[in-house]
Amino acid sequence: MKEKYAIKELDTYTADDEVLYKVFAYLDEAFREKEKDDPLPTNEYRMKNFRTKSPNWGDVNWAVWKDQKVVGFAYFNYREKSSPNYEQNKHVGHFYIKILKQHRRKGLGSEMLKLIIQKAKELEIITTLNVNTSYESGFEFCKKYNGVLAMESAENRCRFSEVKWNLMDDWVKQGRERGKQDGRTLQWFEECPEDILEEFCEVYTETMNQQPLGELEHHPKITSESRRELEQRQAEKGYFWYAVITREKTGRISGITDITYIPSMSYKIYQELTGVREQYRGNGLGKWLKAEMLYFVHKKYPDAKYISTGNADANAPMLSINKRMGFKLHQHKRSYKFKIDELKIDEIN
Repeated sequence: MKEKYAIKELDTYTADDEVLYKVFAYLDEAFREKEKDDPLPTNEYRMKNFRTKSPNWGDVNWAVWKDQKVVGFAYFNYREKSSPNYEQNKHVGHFYIKILKQHRRKGLGSEMLKLIIQKAKELEIITTLNVNTSYESGFEFCKKYNGVLAMESAENRCRFSEVKWNLMDDWVKQGRERGKQDGRTLQWFEECPEDILEEFCEVYTETMNQQPLGELEHHPKITSESRRELEQRQAEKGYFWYAVITREKTGRISGITDITYIPSMSYKIYQELTGVREQYRGNGLGKWLKAEMLYFVHKKYPDAKYISTGNADANAPMLSINKRMGFKLHQHKRSYKFKIDELKIDEIN
């Protein structure tokens, strides 16, 4: 690292706005490396994200500076004791390192990895570090330090102009007809109703964990408290969340799909989970839910260009549904995991 770079820890919750604007300028440049057509996220959107803290997560951030300009950024996240996943997942930390293209291969990533390992060791409970990356340089970096490839996935996008609407009509018609026969109904909401909150969280957790997670060691868990906390944070940021569930004639929740809409990024919709409880599969619920949601968001947000979702490569059933809807690959992603004890700080260069 012969050139004059400085790596400084950055508290995003208390840093001056001027400092964060320099981080945002770096993020704009990094964004353009991957996204050639989408509009840049607004500073207002980024400021809300940087200033809003979750009580369930601790985090440490670093910025790489050169000539008063931010050219790299890294973060390390870990679960606080308030997290519903703490006992099961307290040993897993998450990190991310990104350096602007022209400043790579100068040892900056390695220096930040050292800082991340030091912070992880200070907590005394972190044994595993996870990282997700979609960059070839990221793949090479993880291989260099013997990261274990834990899962391969992708971001897939469905442009509304390319949706197979005739097929969606069929899925909606079939779902509604089968629903009448079986006594199954749909329920829509923007905030989870109190009377189904506990069951909703149980089904959400169950179906999330039915997805292929590869060699990743963390397991999601949603509780009534974490659901309400997330709703509050989304409201503070100005996000909109919509869910639709299927309920059997007994009243039980059998399937879920939900999306997030961010007004400052109005050109896209984020597809979150789509899950069907195992005992109710084979009834076309996943197709019905996805098709109904597709019509809903297209009518409510006609200016949105596409829906974005993430899928594990091993999730064949959901990939099949998405492909038939019109989803196409946008970018490959890989998740790697590292064992802290096997990452020797002195050997990182």
